[in-house]
Amino acid sequence: MICLSVVLFSRVLPKSVRKPKGQKKVRVQKIFDYPSSMGHYDADVCTFRCFDDRFTRATEELERAQGWTHHVDRIVRPGGAKRLICDDPSDPTIDAASCLDDMQLSVKLHHPKVIAIFLHQECGAYGDAMPKEHDKALEFIAVELRRARETIEESGLPCRIRTFAAMFDGIREIDPPFHTVTARSN
Repeated sequence: MICLSVVLFSRVLPKSVRKPKGQKKVRVQKIFDYPSSMGHYDADVCTFRCFDDRFTRATEELERAQGWTHHVDRIVRPGGAKRLICDDPSDPTIDAASCLDDMQLSVKLHHPKVIAIFLHQECGAYGDAMPKEHDKALEFIAVELRRARETIEESGLPCRIRTFAAMFDGIREIDPPFHTVTARSN
């Protein structure tokens, strides 16, 4: 049997916010000390990905490798990019409007310059529609990520959009932006 210890919330609340009659007192126990910053921040990036934990570490390592180390707004939804693709309104895994609302809120509050969209190999939200074989899965993911990108672009969000395929052997960028290197002059 699991036993939870709780303590009564000791602060006296003004009458305007006291509990309605018949409700139990709120009980609160502090379980972890950690000082969080109360200051406002600007995010380096807003990421949108599936909640499949097999790829969490890889996506966090990619964030570090990309230099997105200060603040990251993470939107995590089952199916990730699939939720942005509106083929079948009766499919409960598709809710592009809600996902775009989350991204718009990130942009409004934390001003990321980049939105990074992830889709991973063997995503359960796709079921048997996603191929099992690596190269075919990568091709399928690339097409889906392009469709997700189009949805975001059509919404008018003022951010650069980058798309990533999370595979079991690493992460690949789909349609990466061209990077130019300026030669140093002596």
